[in-house]
Amino acid sequence: MDRPRLSEDYEDIVEISFESLSGEVPLWEWGGGGIHEIPPLAAGPGWYRLKYHARGMDDADDMDTSDGPVDHYLL
Repeated sequence: MDRPRLSEDYEDIVEISFESLSGEVPLWEWGGGGIHEIPPLAAGPGWYRLKYHARGMDDADDMDTSDGPVDHYLL
C-alpha cells in the first residue's frame, strides 16, 4: 500500500490532545459499529496528539455507497 500524502490529499484535518491512562486506545466506528484493536502505545500511558484526516465525507452523503466506500480516513 502506498503511503498517503498527508494534508494535501484530505479535505478535513483535525488535531486534538488526549490522555491515555492505560497506554491503549480503542477505535470505535461511528454509529455503534465495531471496535477495532490498535496496538498499545509505545510510550505507554500519558498525553498524546492525534491528527484525523478525512476526504470524501460529503460525497458519501450524496452517493450510493453499496459498491464500496467513497470516503477515506487517516489517523
